[in-house]
Amino acid sequence: MAQIMYLKVEDEERQKFIGDVVAIVRDEYVLNENEEKHFALMPVANVSKEELAVMLNADKPETHKVYRSKTTEWTQEKPERMDAWKDGDDWKFINLMPKHQWNVAHVTEQQKLTLADKEGSTIEKQMILSGSNAIKLRTENDTIIPNLQVTAIER
Repeated sequence: MAQIMYLKVEDEERQKFIGDVVAIVRDEYVLNENEEKHFALMPVANVSKEELAVMLNADKPETHKVYRSKTTEWTQEKPERMDAWKDGDDWKFINLMPKHQWNVAHVTEQQKLTLADKEGSTIEKQMILSGSNAIKLRTENDTIIPNLQVTAIER
């Protein structure tokens, strides 16, 4: 069994980051007094740390750097550069790069009970955790890039 450690701090400065997953820890992990002020644990029964990471990564979007030149003339001016993520057929700007890769703020109390249930199916747990990718969840990252010309992508 594994647990998801996530941010629960509700001050003004960190409001956008509530639910951000900071670690995947073993079942026996217990928060210390200082950690309890900032974090919470969400147990996921019958799943190893590695399996839990695979579940969370299943929803990871394709991301790349995109560039816009200011001119077609030769110049010493550098092109504008942004990060982008693929949403279906659309590419969208990453205006706010999440500090953490996943966010579980969307998981309800009932779903948390399902995740902790030793009798629950792995597929059901996967469905609950789908949609946890922090890039996709940030409304700041929902702007479509118009007229993006996709060329060969560096790997």
